[in-house]
Amino acid sequence: MINELIKEINQSLNNGCVMAGLSLALTLPDICGKAIYPELKPSDRYIKWFDEYIGQYEHDEEHIRVGMPYLSGDIVYSLRNSILHQGNPNIDGKKFGIIYFELLYQRQEGAHIIAGSSEAQIIKDENGNDTAINKKFTVNVRVLCWKICRLAEVCYKKDKEKFNFFNYNLVDIDYRTRRLFGITEEDLDK
Repeated sequence: MINELIKEINQSLNNGCVMAGLSLALTLPDICGKAIYPELKPSDRYIKWFDEYIGQYEHDEEHIRVGMPYLSGDIVYSLRNSILHQGNPNIDGKKFGIIYFELLYQRQEGAHIIAGSSEAQIIKDENGNDTAINKKFTVNVRVLCWKICRLAEVCYKKDKEKFNFFNYNLVDIDYRTRRLFGITEEDLDK
């Protein structure tokens, strides 16, 4: 099932259906989190799965020290909620202290000139420590989807038996009808 979803995400992105591809990609951490951490509540397993598989590689100590935004489970979960529940591809900027958020999109696969970026003004807080303010955060949709898809695929291959909650049939009625009446693809072309 994961492979079918990834195929549809890539088809969506390649055909310019950015929101469809991104929305579907943002459900993969839900699915993988349910498989790997079934005991956790949905938000916690989403964030935990994302951070363990992706987020931990998206920052360095300096980002953490000054509070710079990066692709964390919290931020991606906020994006997921905004898109799936409000149809709004945004994040809760107030929660993360982000004053400007943007998504970049490139139709073509291949070299990704910009994976994303974060910028901020660094000031000293009342204790003399560096802290980031006026944060801006940019995410490349194709890169984000690629990372999620790739790591979801790795997770699925590694722990396939934990994904046993998929229990449904998606029936192609057109195909089934053609088979029932012995209609071939060649017959359709006439």
